[in-house]
Amino acid sequence: MCRSTAIFSGISAMGYMAATFAIQYGTTALGIANTFLILAVIVGAIVEVPLSLYFSARSDTFGRHRMIVYGAVVAGIAAVFFLPVMATGIPALVFVAMFFARISGSPMYGPAAAVAAGAFPVEVRYTGASIG
Repeated sequence: MCRSTAIFSGISAMGYMAATFAIQYGTTALGIANTFLILAVIVGAIVEVPLSLYFSARSDTFGRHRMIVYGAVVAGIAAVFFLPVMATGIPALVFVAMFFARISGSPMYGPAAAVAAGAFPVEVRYTGASIG
C-alpha cells in the first residue's frame, strides 16, 4: 500500500504543479494571460489521455513497475527544467514547460490502476484499491 501511495503522490505532484502552480505563477509573476495558461493545461490533459492508454498497454510488455520507474525519471527530468523554463516568461516556452510537466506523469498514470489493485489480496483487491 505504501508503494501505491508513493506512485500516486508522484503523479499528482507533477499534475498539480503544471495545473495550479503554473497558472498562479504565470498570471501573477509573469503577467501571462490566464486563458493562455489554462489552454496549456487543457492541451496537455487532452494529449495525456491517449498517452496514458499507450503506456498502460506498454506496461503489460515491459512490466508495470519498470514503466512507473521510467515515468518517475521522465517526470524528474521535466521537474528540473520546469521552473527555469517557466521563469523565462516567454509564452511559447511557458506553454511547452506546462505541457511537458502535464504529460510527464503519463508513464506512471497508465499502469497505476493495475499496480493499485495488485497491492491488495485477491479477496479484497478492488475494494482495497478503491479505498487506498
